[in-house]
Amino acid sequence: MLDTGRLIRAAYDHRFAGLGLNLTSASIVAYVRDYGPVSQTGIAAHLRIGKAATGSAIDKLVDRGVLERRSDPADRRVWQIALTDEGERFASAVVDLDGQLGAELRRDMSRDERQLLARMLSKLQANSRFSLGELSEDERADACASQATDPTPEPRQKATT
Repeated sequence: MLDTGRLIRAAYDHRFAGLGLNLTSASIVAYVRDYGPVSQTGIAAHLRIGKAATGSAIDKLVDRGVLERRSDPADRRVWQIALTDEGERFASAVVDLDGQLGAELRRDMSRDERQLLARMLSKLQANSRFSLGELSEDERADACASQATDPTPEPRQKATT
């Protein structure tokens, strides 16, 4: 599993290199597109990236004019991360590349195989979250049971990265 994960990450890094990004930066852009403006801490937590690494990637994207920091009206100590106008156009390119590569990675898989893979990965995620202490045993079992009986995978976010 780890070898496959590393290879998939390398494929994403290779594909996003044309935009001057890696998977981490592209994931941040896509996340802000889908959920922004959002705090840097929120981005780091959702994407499971360290706060320092998230901050460094955001700094580079701010320097490129893709993201901007806005003060949070509810808490002046917090900065909200948002896409700039240029960032909106850039995010569309990220999402397009993600979709293209996703389709390439699923090539030669039947619909049933894609659905089975989605269910298996969801179970691996639930088991991993349990191992990290993020889910109770009951929550883990419920998540796995719902994947066993639901023939269709949950809808995909605009970007998975």
